[in-house]
Amino acid sequence: MLRRLTLGVTAIILAAVALLHIPSGRIAEEQARRALEQALEQNELAGASPLVIETHGLPVRVGELELQVFTLGDLRGGVPPILLLHGTPGSASNFRTLAPAIAGTGRPVVWFDLPGFGALTERHGEPYRFETLSQRSYADFVWRVLDTLDIEQIHAVGWSNGGAAVLYMDASRPGDVLSNTLLASVGAQSTEGSGSYFFEHVKYGFGFATLVYGRSLLPHFGFPAPTPSITGFLRNFWDTDQRPLDEMLSFTRTPTLILHGRHDFLVSDLAAERHHEIAPASRLVMLDGSHFLPFTHTSEITEIIKNHANRHDVPGASPDITSLDLAPLAAPPSVLHSAYLWARDHVFDAPWWLMLCVLLLGARVRPSITSGIAALLVADVRLDIFLAWVGVSLGLGWRADRLAAKLIGAPLVACLATVIPFPLLHFGLRVPNDAVIPLWSLAALPLAYCVLAWVFTNAWTRRGRARLLAGIARPVRHEFWPTWAFYAPLVPYLLWLSIKHRGMMTFACCNPGIPNGGGMVGESKSSVMRGFREHPNALHCVLLGSGAQAEAEFAQHLESLGSFPVIIKPDAGQRGVGVKLARDEATAHRVLREEAGPLCAQRYHPGPNECGVLWHRDPEQPETGRVFGITHKSFPTVRGDGVRTIEHLILNDPRLRMQAGVFLERLGARAADVPKSGEVVRIAEAGNHSQGARFEDGEHLRSPQLEHTINELMLAYRGENGEPVDFGRFDLRYESPELLREGKGFGIVELNGTFSESTNLYDPRRSILWAYSILFAQWRTLYQIGAWRRRSGAKPPRLRELLAWLIEERRRAPARSVSD
Repeated sequence: MLRRLTLGVTAIILAAVALLHIPSGRIAEEQARRALEQALEQNELAGASPLVIETHGLPVRVGELELQVFTLGDLRGGVPPILLLHGTPGSASNFRTLAPAIAGTGRPVVWFDLPGFGALTERHGEPYRFETLSQRSYADFVWRVLDTLDIEQIHAVGWSNGGAAVLYMDASRPGDVLSNTLLASVGAQSTEGSGSYFFEHVKYGFGFATLVYGRSLLPHFGFPAPTPSITGFLRNFWDTDQRPLDEMLSFTRTPTLILHGRHDFLVSDLAAERHHEIAPASRLVMLDGSHFLPFTHTSEITEIIKNHANRHDVPGASPDITSLDLAPLAAPPSVLHSAYLWARDHVFDAPWWLMLCVLLLGARVRPSITSGIAALLVADVRLDIFLAWVGVSLGLGWRADRLAAKLIGAPLVACLATVIPFPLLHFGLRVPNDAVIPLWSLAALPLAYCVLAWVFTNAWTRRGRARLLAGIARPVRHEFWPTWAFYAPLVPYLLWLSIKHRGMMTFACCNPGIPNGGGMVGESKSSVMRGFREHPNALHCVLLGSGAQAEAEFAQHLESLGSFPVIIKPDAGQRGVGVKLARDEATAHRVLREEAGPLCAQRYHPGPNECGVLWHRDPEQPETGRVFGITHKSFPTVRGDGVRTIEHLILNDPRLRMQAGVFLERLGARAADVPKSGEVVRIAEAGNHSQGARFEDGEHLRSPQLEHTINELMLAYRGENGEPVDFGRFDLRYESPELLREGKGFGIVELNGTFSESTNLYDPRRSILWAYSILFAQWRTLYQIGAWRRRSGAKPPRLRELLAWLIEERRRAPARSVSD
């Protein structure tokens, strides 16, 4: 279904490309021009004061260019004019409100289009051919225009990318620029996008290739942006070198006003603060606004620019080097928020290659979380939007196992997860006087886009779609919940039990016959099994080393282990990891050579059934015990149809797809086999839930004879120190339910201590409330037994002992395959 949906969407896009590309760009531009003229006409008819623009004599000619220079005020009145330079993309029309406002204060104003923009994109229907559109060339061009107008000294105001031209103008003729104003302006290379000249040029080179040359492949819906404007925008950034601007800011003595919006989503507020630190003769004014201050804060910035110009009409006046913050950051409401602020500002300073690696690895391991965090940082103008897209795309492409997912799906998901959320995160979640996104939104909208990214990441392959369906079903199936989520409700109850029984580790006083807190972590399986003193129901188990030593020891004990098959597993394994079934001697020796020790080899019980039995001593009558719960284990199988592979059958099964990764890793090349119609294929051997076994409540197996047999076994148990056990779960293999209820025909695979649990609580047929009733009762019993042992003189382990066991277990943890 998802594959058909993806193909359908692709077909619609291709149809849109074919049908909507019919209107030419010229027609669309003419439609947009007429719409603009109608809007201006309606504005004037509504009574708004029309914009009056006077031209300075005839059109000005600079080389082969003829341009219209707009002026307001008397350029010959003795007051140095204010020069307004627009950004990229932009045009002289950007100052239709700011220029009259400044002129209204009595200051003459000059502004015009820069090459590649506005009226200087084309002439008589043919685009202009400029050798370069760099900000350095703009500075030369502006001086030539001013010389033509006989203007010797000016106050230069550069908005956005126009600020770079102002700095180049100042560097080339510093005495003729009385003051600089960087209005929401770019500056030092280190504060631009990724901070890297190399990466920024890769970005705009990519944009030029896709938006200019690749534009014919995109549906434009009849309203494409004019190609000359797109070319001018990309070429301006491509041709401009911002690296010299650091030095220009450091060495200029021209009074410089840095006027910036705290919520600027194109040039970070941090960039303005850095420019103020770099420039010794600068003043910083931070407003509660965005990048479009000329439109949103016209009167406010007009007054500030006028005062700055008035102060420096005559060279020699000392510059104002203060800082005025009219949009101070709100105090972080929490430690989490403070940590986020610290992290995001360090992201701004991180080198681009480091962030690329972090995003790539993060998207490969945790694509949804990485996408959400990237979108958040992009919206907060701390991470370059293109860098975020590239990093997430590469990570998802690395993760994907199909070419279509790598080349199409990964970039699409990265766009959905990092680029598209940007305007919503930025414009929708900002609050006044606070440059950071509110605390609640650190998870809200990013989480929504994480879900979207997760869906599109997995929609491209059969395995991915199986993961998607499994993920949708998992929240309502408690047997597959993450450990932290399942045990979270238990934590308050454990705290209460700790207070009631006077110690968090009281439960670890149980099982004096099993080391490491009665079997909390890292206990030796072979050592625990020796406590049964070779009882006929305990499957013989021997400890082995590793490598050649393990092979030699295995040969010595082979006779006592009986005939093949033989179980080989880590001596301190957890959750069935590393358990291997060696069906012959060659396989056994291969496993022993490949696996890191210590290992143990155990006699195999053919079963074919398996169950878990949780037993505990009665704290009120210590000479007796009882079976707390029984878990019936069933092993996963698939039934062949003669057509589909084992992998396909697994992915189609609603339950098996929940653990498809485990099964497919274990099966290896066998996953591609096609079973015969009706053939049943067993896909797991280990009786462990994390390895695929299904756990169900096994009360139907309980009987007085079984309980009597289990009681005798456990009450007779003595560890290597001669001490007994109080609490533990048997893993039993048995021939038939009838024999098991008689207390016969079973073999003990292993005994787990205090951290074992009554695994029938994972029965998918029972409710979550029933599961928690089992879990809470189990821990209540464990603490009661521990308190009884403590009153008898037992001492719980100390925290440093527990940490030492955990570290040792981590060091010896088998990083093994689970294949049989």
